[in-house]
Amino acid sequence: MPFTPYHAGPNGLIGLVLYRWVNLPAIILVNIAMDLEPLVVIVFRINKYPEHGFIHSFGGALIIGLLFAVFYERIKKPIGAAMAAAGLKQGNSLLSIILGSILGSGIHVVLDSFMYRDIMPFYPSDYNPFYGVFTPSEVRILCLICAGISVLIYAGKMIFKTRLKK
Repeated sequence: MPFTPYHAGPNGLIGLVLYRWVNLPAIILVNIAMDLEPLVVIVFRINKYPEHGFIHSFGGALIIGLLFAVFYERIKKPIGAAMAAAGLKQGNSLLSIILGSILGSGIHVVLDSFMYRDIMPFYPSDYNPFYGVFTPSEVRILCLICAGISVLIYAGKMIFKTRLKK
């Protein structure tokens, strides 16, 4: 799903469910880093490299997750302030950022593995047990359902916080 917000649905849902342990912005934003790979391949017309290459494997996702966690450490204050303004104040421990980044990038690989034949989640093996299990439409619907549930969880958190303040 290059350049789509679909990944935010499942990652947001998992981030909200695991809110105490996983940094919510990290689990969602790492997907942008993951999709830099197909963007570079498409924009620079790199014909000898697949649109979904090494970064779209579990090994690549681990590396991107760790690198993103290092990057996120530098931007966590403004993101934390924005999250607090949205009513989702959350600790920014390095462990929660690392967990969010790695989990988010891994989920990205799984979601894309259902949809794209060129993804090799177990690189260098070209074995992809996920491809074709669900149609692309089913994956998108699942992502949208997860996004809807995420909105409901967020709304529930806000209602609960409001009632606690009274």
